[in-house]
Amino acid sequence: MAKTYSREELYRLAVAQKAICIIILVQILSFVLRATLPPGLAFLGLALYALATLVGLFFIVVFFVRVYGAVLGLVLAVLSLIPLLGLLILLAANARATKALKEAGLRVGLLGARLKEVRETPLEELTNVFE
Repeated sequence: MAKTYSREELYRLAVAQKAICIIILVQILSFVLRATLPPGLAFLGLALYALATLVGLFFIVVFFVRVYGAVLGLVLAVLSLIPLLGLLILLAANARATKALKEAGLRVGLLGARLKEVRETPLEELTNVFE
């Protein structure tokens, strides 16, 4: 049975997913930069990766603590500091959020659900959502 969310919880979930999608894209970009830039400039890719990881750490904690509880959220946050494993954790969080948003009847694109749509869709058109 699908979990039910208030409109506010659904909105927070959509915001977290949008941030996670952006962080995933930034981490992938940082991997590409580190691989393609000359050795003297490769630190730019590393700095971008470090920044995305720290921001991602916050959203992993916020998302997983809300969805799965404090212990698992903190464990996944610590594990996300490991390169590539953090990216996989972000992808798992994105998949979980996409599933919840789609179950609620929202359309989800590359960068998540449209926040305006979450706020303005009539409750009759949403499933698993209460006011």
